[in-house]
Amino acid sequence: MKMNPLRLIALKVRDILGLPSIQQVLPIKIFAGDFGDARNLTALKKFGIKYVLNIAAEIDDPDFTSEGITQAKYGLVDEDDNGNEAKVLCAMACLDRWDRTRPFLAPILVHCEGGRNRTLYVLARWYGRRMGIDWRDAALLIQVNRPEMELHAWMIKQGPK
Repeated sequence: MKMNPLRLIALKVRDILGLPSIQQVLPIKIFAGDFGDARNLTALKKFGIKYVLNIAAEIDDPDFTSEGITQAKYGLVDEDDNGNEAKVLCAMACLDRWDRTRPFLAPILVHCEGGRNRTLYVLARWYGRRMGIDWRDAALLIQVNRPEMELHAWMIKQGPK
């Protein structure tokens, strides 16, 4: 999927200004964002986020448990790595658990560093399995709402066939 150059410029400006990039990417109150979003308590509250899943190995989130936000981290590295698959499966299990138990479909934020690649990979794998569709088709559904997301070659190689 080719991104509109104006959309890319808008994303860069947003990043430079530190504006929230949280977007709902699935109809079941699943949001994608970046590491800045996961640290922005005001933005988390604005969107009603009650669960934050960090899938970036290189960053840690502040502890917002005192604010009623449940957090988990399964740090994938952004390259072909043998340890990534186990972390993807753990992240998917976490999303399953939250999806079953979250009251009133409380919003979930999934993020990596930029909220574009690893976030798409984990959400596509999880949502594809949940809906009984190919995970790459699930990725296309997510990209409709967040077109700057893309799968890296290692993700396609590593993902289930």
